[in-house]
Amino acid sequence: MIAVVEQRDVPAAGQPVQELEQRPWPLRELNEADGTEYRGENLGGVVMDAAEAFPDMHRELYGFYVSGDVVVVELSLNATHKGPLRMPGGTIKATGKEIHTPCCDVWRLKDGKI
Repeated sequence: MIAVVEQRDVPAAGQPVQELEQRPWPLRELNEADGTEYRGENLGGVVMDAAEAFPDMHRELYGFYVSGDVVVVELSLNATHKGPLRMPGGTIKATGKEIHTPCCDVWRLKDGKI
């Protein structure tokens, strides 16, 4: 999934996302600032908006932690704000500033698969 996102291939991202939506732990993106939750096909728009605003987005992986069927990936999203950033409250014009955003991904495995 990370490779699909970095290649900004929304059609390719749609199928795995739709399959994951059928599982008891659906893939989702949560905007903590305003509580907006993106699931399924709506994730494609998030990917494309981020790709337009931060075309040089890359991930720096720091660590992997495993406990039973849960895998946590500690990472940082790094990029330069080079395009419009669409937000629920409006669009932010490109600033040219770098971002270094620490975050984590949490994955649940079943039969060795996400």
